[in-house]
Amino acid sequence: MAGNGVCLRSLIPARITLARELPTISALSLTPRPAATMRSFSIDILPKPAPDDDTLLEYSARLKRLRLRSLKEDAKSFISQYEHEVDQQQDFWLNRLKADRVVHLILAHDDEAKPNETLLQKAWVGFVVISAAANEKAPDSLSSAEWNMAALYIEPEVRGQGLGKRLVQATIDYIKGHASTEDNKAAFCVTSVRHGNDNALDLYQRLGFRIVDPNEHTEKDGKEYLTTKLRIDIQAGELSRCG
Repeated sequence: MAGNGVCLRSLIPARITLARELPTISALSLTPRPAATMRSFSIDILPKPAPDDDTLLEYSARLKRLRLRSLKEDAKSFISQYEHEVDQQQDFWLNRLKADRVVHLILAHDDEAKPNETLLQKAWVGFVVISAAANEKAPDSLSSAEWNMAALYIEPEVRGQGLGKRLVQATIDYIKGHASTEDNKAAFCVTSVRHGNDNALDLYQRLGFRIVDPNEHTEKDGKEYLTTKLRIDIQAGELSRCG
C-alpha cells in the first residue's frame, strides 16, 4: 500500500484531498481486488453537530449503510454482528453520531469534474471511528491523552489503492492535532484486531502500532472473541507531510 500520509490542516469541519496516485473493533479487510480506475479521494471529518436535522439523518443513513455492509461482507473481521445491528431503530444510529468525544472520518470518492462538491454530494466509500477518553481536567474539550480507533472499513470496490494506510494515517494526524499530555506522558491510541485479520494487523504495525496484548479476550453480545490489542504513542503537534 504505497503512498504518503495525509495532512489535517484544520479542525472540524475539515477536508483532506488525497493524491491521485492511483476502520467497537477496528477491522480492515485487504483482500486483493482487480485494479480500479484512477480516482481521487478525500477524507472528511464529519461535522459535529450536523448543520441541520435533515443533514444529520442523511449522515446517519450513509454510515448505517457502510456499517451494515462491513458486518455482512467482512463478518470475520469484526466482533459486532450484522444480525444484532440490522434491525436497530433510527435512534441507535443517530446516537452513535451524537455520542460525546467521538469523531467519524469519512473516506469519499471525489468527482474531478466537480471540485467544489460538498460532503453529501460525494460517494462515501469508507470510514473510521475515533474516540477520546474523558479528560477530567478539560471535560468539555475533545482534547485527551487516551484515544481509540475502531470500526475501520473500506468498500471492496476501492481497495488495493493504499486507502487503508491513508485512513489510518489520517486518524493518527487527527489525534496529533487534538492530543493532550498528562503528567508529561505522551498521548496514545489503541485499537484491537480480531484474530485472523492478519492484513489489518500487518498494516497497523507498519504504521507504528505495536502489540501490547496478543491474546486479548473481548466479549460482545454474549460471545467471546480473541483479539490482538495494539498501541501507538503519539507526539502532539507535528503532522505527517502531504505527498
